[in-house]
Amino acid sequence: MELESFGCFKCSKTFLCHKSLIKHISLNYPYLDKYKCVQKNCHRSFSNINTLRKHYAMSHNNNTIFVQTQPTTEQKKTDHEVSLSENVPSISTHVESTVDSEGPNLENEVIKFIAKLYSNPTLNKSVVQEVIGDTKELIFSILNSISEKILHHSESSNILLQEVRALDEIFSKIKSDYLRLKYFENSDTLFRSEPFYIGSRWVLDNISKPGAPGIKINTDFGQKCSLELKLKKFLELPKVNNEILNYIIEETSQKTITTSIIQGRLWKNIQNSFEGKVIFPLLLFYDEIGAVYVSLACLPPEYTSLQENVFLYQLFYTSDKQFYGNGKLFSSLINELKKLESQGIDLFINNEKKKVYFPLLLILGDNLGLNSILGFSESFNSDYFCRICVTHRNFTKTETDVSKLILRTTDNYQLHAGELSYGVKEKCIWNDLVSLHVTRNRYCDLMHDVFEGVLRYDMASHI
Repeated sequence: MELESFGCFKCSKTFLCHKSLIKHISLNYPYLDKYKCVQKNCHRSFSNINTLRKHYAMSHNNNTIFVQTQPTTEQKKTDHEVSLSENVPSISTHVESTVDSEGPNLENEVIKFIAKLYSNPTLNKSVVQEVIGDTKELIFSILNSISEKILHHSESSNILLQEVRALDEIFSKIKSDYLRLKYFENSDTLFRSEPFYIGSRWVLDNISKPGAPGIKINTDFGQKCSLELKLKKFLELPKVNNEILNYIIEETSQKTITTSIIQGRLWKNIQNSFEGKVIFPLLLFYDEIGAVYVSLACLPPEYTSLQENVFLYQLFYTSDKQFYGNGKLFSSLINELKKLESQGIDLFINNEKKKVYFPLLLILGDNLGLNSILGFSESFNSDYFCRICVTHRNFTKTETDVSKLILRTTDNYQLHAGELSYGVKEKCIWNDLVSLHVTRNRYCDLMHDVFEGVLRYDMASHI
């Protein structure tokens, strides 16, 4: 059986796909004056390799394959034209019929490889594109070499040909960044962001009328991802839900050593308000560069710091926050958090429907960021800068006994928020959540308060 698919005009080599032929010509004959196409009924010539490549891609991308078979007693020696549409199934039917029963699904293996590339934070899109292209060329070079060796010795060469064509179809579906992202989106593994309206304002217009600036209305948007969808997909992954439940049971049964926030009083009080329900606490992290992240507070410690387990929810310009304030910027997030704590999410695990609720346990960040989004003074030179206590800054420089400090409570905060006094600049918008109040769900800036703060004085006394 002799394969005559894509032949080189300079030598006798043939290839199963035109891209392998082009690579062969580029490596072996890069400086010719003329490049010829020798496909059947086509004798065009081109001045450079790039135009030849475009010609093959446009005119011979679905070219027929000619297979020469040995004659039988009832048949003379002839050339048989094998149509791709008749003999090489589509990706979906081919993979299911020829691969699933005998080995791994080709398409799934390719997609998993590409997903690993995209999940590597050190690789940008151009590098990913180059790696995928080079990998494809390597695979086809290997397959071509193998097929040439077994072509005259095995009747299974036609199966190999079909496998090569199926692989080529798979790579064709994902040959560009757009097609790859579209593939992930259609398979529900890519979460595209969507714009959310922040507000409108008048701005100077120096473009439409140069030399005569005017004003125009500018509409500002941020970008957000569905937190509900991300949590649902994450918790429906194999073993994830059971790992979390087992960890919660293990931690809450530990009475002597406190190793997790879900062993504290705050979490137990929240649990009591969700009596009889399955609840997973959430942590919200605010970054002053204009980003909001959400993670699960009940993940086992070996998974908490993994980047893939921290979900980006929202991106915005910090200038928009300064102009519009917290209310307009975080209203969509607060509405989604309300829905998660009151209505929960239906998870389908092992063909069983389970309802899980998600109260917000803590808001994390550094001191400046937290004071900003919680509605407290952003100047640490102000008289009352602390969001945890109502203590004058002169007193905080010398006092080390916490029992002498006046902590913020629900009652005194309500009074100060009404008067906008004692460091409260605005009423905390996060208090609208049932599970959170700014005076109960307290968080300290570990880096600045401890590691770069009091710890250096404590360590000095021990060293």
